[in-house]
Amino acid sequence: MKRIFVKFLILVLLVLPLKVEGTTAVFSSQDTVSGNSVSTGCWVPPIVPVLISPENNATAGVGSAWMLNPVMDWSDSTSSCPLPTTITYQYESYHDAGMTSLAYRSGWLAQSQIPAPGTPDGTYYWRVKARDNFGNESAFSSSWKFTVDRTPPAPDLVLSNLLAGPLPKDSGKPDTTGPLPSVLEPPIVVPKLVLSQDDKNVTFMVNNLSGYKNLSYELTYDTETSPQGVKGRVDLAAGQKDYQKEILLGTCSTGGTCVYHTGVKNVHLKVTLLDSSGTEFTLEKTL
Repeated sequence: MKRIFVKFLILVLLVLPLKVEGTTAVFSSQDTVSGNSVSTGCWVPPIVPVLISPENNATAGVGSAWMLNPVMDWSDSTSSCPLPTTITYQYESYHDAGMTSLAYRSGWLAQSQIPAPGTPDGTYYWRVKARDNFGNESAFSSSWKFTVDRTPPAPDLVLSNLLAGPLPKDSGKPDTTGPLPSVLEPPIVVPKLVLSQDDKNVTFMVNNLSGYKNLSYELTYDTETSPQGVKGRVDLAAGQKDYQKEILLGTCSTGGTCVYHTGVKNVHLKVTLLDSSGTEFTLEKTL
């Protein structure tokens, strides 16, 4: 019987990695053999993720590729642990290079990227770290600088350029340097944005819309889990002065069951109006 026990103990020591003080090893379970505790599992953290996109010192302007697909992306992390391992990631962005003024911190993400449609205009410094299912965390990646700038060209700047250079006359052609077409002024009223008391809906209203052809809107907000966003476009009827839209902060199934987002904050509305001449005007409102 004693010989069988010794063989079993040798087999355990050969098959299972052991925790040894002062070294890195692995663990996942614990057994006691003749009064001694034998642990198996992992203490080695996963490798540090490498940032991929947007590139360091990049600027995302109106119509840029990042604006069309606003995602922060980094490489997959791996682990040297021989046991089955699951890796998650935490994303952070700051307003300063010293990483002291936090702009956003995610929960632990299953994917090595995070959508960021609700990122307001400004300069950010972002980084990522990894964690395995044993609780071991990597160091943070290096931080990259990223700037978001949604400011469109000013309509009055385009008009001043036209006034500064009259078109040349051709004696064989009719004079086309007559009065310039009128340009609609942007709506004076700032969009109204109202969040319901139960945080389940948000309603926005825009007035003074006479003379505009259509209206596009983009509503973004943060939740306890991840950023969310809703986009839409509506054609305005001739002479229509006002527009109002209620947006559900969640999702509903075809059967009518709705699941609402929690921890709603940083609600931001962007409205773009298009007039008959093709000129766009952008209005923004933040709660």
